[in-house]
Amino acid sequence: MLTNSINVELLLKNNLNIFKKCKTKNEKMKKLTLLLTKSYGKFIPISYIPEIFNIKPHTLRYHIDSKSITTLKAGLKVFIKTSDLTTLIFDNYKNLIEVKYEN
Repeated sequence: MLTNSINVELLLKNNLNIFKKCKTKNEKMKKLTLLLTKSYGKFIPISYIPEIFNIKPHTLRYHIDSKSITTLKAGLKVFIKTSDLTTLIFDNYKNLIEVKYEN
């Protein structure tokens, strides 16, 4: 299901006009959370995160260990709430999201 999903970089580029309308960082974070939840669902398996979000596994493990990202274990699979990834994705793609055009 998620292996056919588009990469987050393409998703952000396709919806760049949404971020242009936002004036503050909090507004951008809320829009990013809604966009990620709409595109990938409320929970995403931890094994898909490195390939879809271009986040290194050791970076993800660091955030999980420092308890900034919470996990949910169901059977043998470990899931992460998509809204918890918002700050991590915002930091990784900050230059793309905060592009300013002079048109």
